Amino acid sequence: MIPNRIPLQTILVAKSGASEALAEILKHYASYIASFSKRPFHAEAGNRYDIIDEEIRQQIESKLILQILYKFDPEKLPEGEILL
Repeated sequence: MIPNRIPLQTILVAKSGASEALAEILKHYASYIASFSKRPFHAEAGNRYDIIDEEIRQQIESKLILQILYKFDPEKLPEGEILL
């Protein structure tokens, strides 16, 4: 298995709707999703902070789950990829 990749078997199980496999995939991408869920927050003192907007994070996670369940086709791999 290649490091930092989700095993194909996990993705196939997630595609069938297994919540444990979907949770594993979401955990794998949690920091990546969080980085795209940030938005600026300005405190009363004028300081600027980046906070994770939970609504945006949930929207991204929902879209990822929907893509896995309905759009992922294990027969179509990206160019240059092979199944081991």
